[in-house]
Amino acid sequence: MKLRSLLTTVMVVAVVAVPVAAATPASGAITSQVRVADAATYSSTYPQDHTVCLDGAALTSTSTTQTTGPFTVATGSHLLTVFSGLAQPCSGSPNLSETITVPAGASTIMLWNNRTEPISAAVFSDNLTCPATGQGRLVVRNAGYVYNVSSQLIDLRATPPGGTDTALVSNVDAGAQGTASLTAGSYTGATATRAGTTTLVATAGTLTVTAGQQLAVYVYGGTDGTIGTFTSTMPATACSTPTTTPATTTPATNTTVAATSTTIVAASPAQPVAAQATYTG
Repeated sequence: MKLRSLLTTVMVVAVVAVPVAAATPASGAITSQVRVADAATYSSTYPQDHTVCLDGAALTSTSTTQTTGPFTVATGSHLLTVFSGLAQPCSGSPNLSETITVPAGASTIMLWNNRTEPISAAVFSDNLTCPATGQGRLVVRNAGYVYNVSSQLIDLRATPPGGTDTALVSNVDAGAQGTASLTAGSYTGATATRAGTTTLVATAGTLTVTAGQQLAVYVYGGTDGTIGTFTSTMPATACSTPTTTPATTTPATNTTVAATSTTIVAASPAQPVAAQATYTG
């Protein structure tokens, strides 16, 4: 059953995620850094609002195509509940209630729609180790659903710098992800296609792969409407480079040595870009 009553036909030009207080991990607990990628809607032309709760406490409020976080949570099992609307209380009848496992390190909870459930969740580990020099990491997450086909597997295709159209990541099933390390640069004419073919599922425009960063491409929607794509980026933490200010001295009669200062460029939360929707499933 589609949640049409929760939607409007007004196109949202810009939406700001509403930060809310998350549950504080117990003292001494092993913690993880978690992001939430909201790819949950039945059509890419109808964004939805959600409140995401963990163990009965609000984690974040978000809307379709937004990525929020990172949030510090205890590693291990948690009860994830999702409610329709922004800044909702974590009580009542949720659209989703299931136990998830948060892995050690960095991870992303992807909210998405499949054919049988109004909303689902998948948890992915984020590999933020530094890729090879001059390379970035591409992650493709399939949150879409194509009707009337026997397989939901998709490829992500694009033309690399100086190259020809090719599959960058192949055979990504619904609710799953695929990854590839790519040379930094602009990959033009990006499309999600049915696996092993050039049959269009959705367009993704030009993808900019930056050295030392993870670029995630989400394919979403389609259970009862169009399929689109959006992207988010995340710096690989191991690639952050210290910037050192050299020490300076004055004459020995009044010697003062300035302390060396090191500034680490911190990983910033992934930011969404506008969704693109081109195909009606």
